Amino acid sequence: MSPHTPSSPAPPVIASVEGALPGERHDQEAILDILLEAWHAFGLDFDEEWVQHFFEAVGVEERHLALPPQEYLELETFGDTNDRFIEAATDLGAEAISGALESIGLERDDVDAIFFTTVTGVASPSIDAKVINALDLPRHVKRTPMFGLGCVGGAAGVARMADYLRGHPDDTAVLLSVELCSLTLERNETSVADYIAAALFGDGASAVVGMGGRAAEELGLDDAPTVLGSRSYFYRDTEWVMGWEVGEDGFGLVLSGELPEVIESELGGDLDAFLDDWDRGRGDVDEWISHPGGPKVLEAIESTFELTDGELDLAWDSMQSIGNLSSASVLFVLEEALEQRRADERDTRDDSALLMAMGPGFSAEFVLLDW
Repeated sequence: MSPHTPSSPAPPVIASVEGALPGERHDQEAILDILLEAWHAFGLDFDEEWVQHFFEAVGVEERHLALPPQEYLELETFGDTNDRFIEAATDLGAEAISGALESIGLERDDVDAIFFTTVTGVASPSIDAKVINALDLPRHVKRTPMFGLGCVGGAAGVARMADYLRGHPDDTAVLLSVELCSLTLERNETSVADYIAAALFGDGASAVVGMGGRAAEELGLDDAPTVLGSRSYFYRDTEWVMGWEVGEDGFGLVLSGELPEVIESELGGDLDAFLDDWDRGRGDVDEWISHPGGPKVLEAIESTFELTDGELDLAWDSMQSIGNLSSASVLFVLEEALEQRRADERDTRDDSALLMAMGPGFSAEFVLLDW
């Protein structure tokens, strides 16, 4: 937890972030029509008025889908669906990594380690192995696949990648998140949680290139954000808040309406304790990079952390334009924050940013960046 000192390697940096979205882009009204057609075709019993209510309430305008609409009707089993996940996730993941490396002039042979996270499909070997083959990444690359972290996976992945790079300051690592939430479409029975998921979640991938301190110095990345530290929090006996029930028919969503209350009761003090270890308070955070979990989640974060001046605008905008992409979402927000930072003419070298997300467990991850 100690800050960087002259005798220790410089902290790891975030060298680049690149998102990739499927080509099937639809507005919310079109996706509602697709969903209703699918659920009618599956013979499901659902409350159409409630479904329409959530589609209007979540504040999402457009989303990207992994497949053309008609193809969802053709997926009869979990196996069929998961096969399409593997195919689409490999392609999208390869696109994201290629873009992230090319944006800073790195070659594929420069990658020493790859971290991968998803919660919307399963594969063994995991998708990172398939991407290694697709991109011809080095044979010596070290793999760390992470399944089940859900929405917290993007922030946790950045933290775990940074932990690795502190011990390997000459290395370059990649974090890849791929989430194809549309392929978890309920086919057997519906609940209010399914209504919310169908209205809120979208598909996408994001890749983050991280570099150890010495590698970044050699490349001349003097203005890249450094990862000062991170903190994980696990809240005991809260598995009922969010997650999956996995059965023979695939993924069944667990999502409690009490999630905002859990955020408001738990996260404030834990964030303060984390920041205090770095001699900072909430007022020292210049950029808030939050997972856009949904309107009520963002409102709970704003209330808990007393954010009143549009500090979460990037998260709100991301949710509106592409929906909630589970673990990938906070990385899309991070990418936008970096782009705005590069376009900003003011000196931001002494600024701090907080990257944060929450997910199944119930758990939270905070990552402090020297902006």
